Amino acid sequence: MELLGVYRTPAGGDRLLGTVPETLDARDDERFPLALLVIEYDGMGGIVSLDSSLQHDEDEYPVVVWDPGTEARGGAEQLAEDFGTYALRRCHIGIR
Repeated sequence: MELLGVYRTPAGGDRLLGTVPETLDARDDERFPLALLVIEYDGMGGIVSLDSSLQHDEDEYPVVVWDPGTEARGGAEQLAEDFGTYALRRCHIGIR
């Protein structure tokens, strides 16, 4: 697993890669909430995302994991209060 980020390559020209196209691709599934921004795939069918519908006072979004069965289980599971916490945890232990 690796964090997607936002980047360009010489071969891709001005096209943004990473979070932007992955979020747009995820939205092809009508069940995928529009408020989620894809940041990673968990390797088990889950899409790790920032939930922009739940902005904290510090202008941060919680990190959640979504998959097609999420709604039947009561919604996306929150993995961290914010991206910084999630990324630091991933750096320290190498997994979510």
